[in-house]
Amino acid sequence: MAFTLSTTTTGVYLVGSSGRLGQELITQLEAQKDFLEKELNIAIQINGATTSSKMALSSSGKGLEVSNSVIQNELEESPMEMDLNLLTEAMEADVNPHRVVIDCTSSEEVGDYYEQWLAKGINIICPSKAVASGDRARYDRVCQAERKNAAQWQYESSVGAALPILTTLRDLLQTGDKVERIVGSASGTMAYCLRTHSLEVPFSEAIKNVIDLGE
Repeated sequence: MAFTLSTTTTGVYLVGSSGRLGQELITQLEAQKDFLEKELNIAIQINGATTSSKMALSSSGKGLEVSNSVIQNELEESPMEMDLNLLTEAMEADVNPHRVVIDCTSSEEVGDYYEQWLAKGINIICPSKAVASGDRARYDRVCQAERKNAAQWQYESSVGAALPILTTLRDLLQTGDKVERIVGSASGTMAYCLRTHSLEVPFSEAIKNVIDLGE
């Protein structure tokens, strides 16, 4: 019983830490880390972070401090160039029982590593549509790697403005239901435009705003 109640450490690797999405994620992790450890017995340990040109890996065994300013400073001062092969080696050598790479980019190069990471038992979380809606052959290989290994590829936040569509569909299919038709607008971009469009905000301005935000 004592074993099941002990805290589980999750080794986290952030790809794209300096972008708007990456920095927002770090801010959320910083705000939630105490709650996760106290209420869910999950300790977040950021063991690696990258930008498009540099990366920082923890050498202390305690992880990088979960702080935007600290991580950005670590990246600025790091002598290590961004190297996905080296990052993969670091994740593979991580002794934590759970390892997850959070891809905050829309990089095709990063997407090409998904199959390899899943095959090594490394979980993937990504809000990007690059792999899920990209090359079909790559998508099939990634799905096959997920099915064959004890790792998960979570990308639900990239579908339907993060509504729990995929989880619901999986539950329905796995319990024997047959989905005959899906009706609705699953575009987060369109939902944002419709939500912000008003008498004061013309539709053209709503579209411009969503483009400026990179939605």
